[in-house]
Amino acid sequence: MERHLNAAAVSILAAFSMATAAHAQSDATSDGPIMIPERVVGPQTPLEGVRISKPGALVLASFDTNGDMQITPEERVAGAVRAFATADTDGSGQLSGFEQQDWAKAAGSPDGPLANALLFDANLDRTVTPDEFAEGLERLAKTYANPETGVVAFADLVAAPDNRGRRGEGGPDGGQRPRNGDRPNRQPGG
Repeated sequence: MERHLNAAAVSILAAFSMATAAHAQSDATSDGPIMIPERVVGPQTPLEGVRISKPGALVLASFDTNGDMQITPEERVAGAVRAFATADTDGSGQLSGFEQQDWAKAAGSPDGPLANALLFDANLDRTVTPDEFAEGLERLAKTYANPETGVVAFADLVAAPDNRGRRGEGGPDGGQRPRNGDRPNRQPGG
């Protein structure tokens, strides 16, 4: 039952991440809407209404056991215990760097904060205890939590993408880098 609720919570977050244009980003710049790179979806596809999950969001969402789309501090404590048990594949009661990396990859964050040893191994002894693991997840959760209640709402686990200034992805000049022949001539000494 609990696993079913966690899967439902992650499904809800995934659906929420793909919010419709009715909830479109209202802060588009005067340069026009933020664009997805052509190599991803084709030419000039606007990102209005698209939301992406913030780092660690899927793991935190899986901690929502009552399906209210909010993660309380109590749910985070219980969720950290479950997540640690999943990550501790050899049952040693502590995580090696390899176990942490494998868990982060399985959680959809192979190169995000969940894979960063410093999030969990604050004392740098190359092992992560259950307490260190819970403290690391709590530090991450607090970056999204309401400071008054400590609750993390699903809405705070997603964000509109910001691709401005990247090559081919918006910006005042369309984000395009000049080609060799298009570069301005540099003056000597400048």
